[in-house]
Amino acid sequence: AAYTGDGTFLSSTSPVLSQTVFQSIASIHLASSVNPAYVGQPVTFSVVVSGTPSTPTGSVTFKQGSTALGTVPLSNGQASFTTTFPKSESVSIVASYSGDQNYQAGNSNVIKQVINQYTSSTTLASSVNPSTYGQAVTFTATVSSAGPTPTGTVTFKNGSKSLGKVTLSSGAAKITVSTLAVGTSSITASYSGDAANAKSTSPALKQVVNKATSATSIVSSVNPSKVGKKVTFTATVSSPTTTPTGTVAFMDGTKQLGTGTLAKGKASYSTSTLSAGSHNITAVYAGNADIEGSTSPVLVQIVN
Repeated sequence: AAYTGDGTFLSSTSPVLSQTVFQSIASIHLASSVNPAYVGQPVTFSVVVSGTPSTPTGSVTFKQGSTALGTVPLSNGQASFTTTFPKSESVSIVASYSGDQNYQAGNSNVIKQVINQYTSSTTLASSVNPSTYGQAVTFTATVSSAGPTPTGTVTFKNGSKSLGKVTLSSGAAKITVSTLAVGTSSITASYSGDAANAKSTSPALKQVVNKATSATSIVSSVNPSKVGKKVTFTATVSSPTTTPTGTVAFMDGTKQLGTGTLAKGKASYSTSTLSAGSHNITAVYAGNADIEGSTSPVLVQIVN
């Protein structure tokens, strides 16, 4: 401060006064556009940096923990940054203000950003229900989600027994089986989930499996035959979905001549005790746990 003096007093200058001006502390507030969010869903983080008397300038760096996500210059004291998250997790987000000539650098409040998987839904359908023992049945699982198309695998089960694991294609997976037992099977499809979509299991599908049908035919090795000469009767048992196993009874009218065990669908019985005359020969297949029984048409065996 310099005094100019007057008629009575001389001019003079004061000692120098060192005046320190400190930077102000700005208010830094961070907000999320959606919390919780889903995997892959855009989330915008917005920060407002305010102070008195002037509007803060500079830039803001958005951080996930100690990792910088991006730096954005302030505009009228505001900045925003949009990003997505690749997996289900909970992360800490903070905005670090760079400061300027009037305001100190500082950090915003910490946001706990929660990222969830989308819920998924799995449905299961059968290509044929009821089916027949030995018949090929295709089960199709469809997995849907409000998020991205589900990827991963589906495990098909019959009760607690795995039928197989199949990779999803366009949200669907198929498996074909022909080994289901006769009766009612409880089939489910369990989706493994992926980064964006949560696991899910279909409701149980009740697959009914009926016994397979059979048809029996019979032929004679020689007809007519001679008394005392050997005649061999051969029965053939077929089924549309499987190869029959079990036994065949060879009948002369209501009298059983003998039995034969099926091998590759055929069974034979030989006899040389048929009396002279006509004999009504049939082959009776008893069936088994999986295949219905059947009786051949009558073969009239002439014995001379």
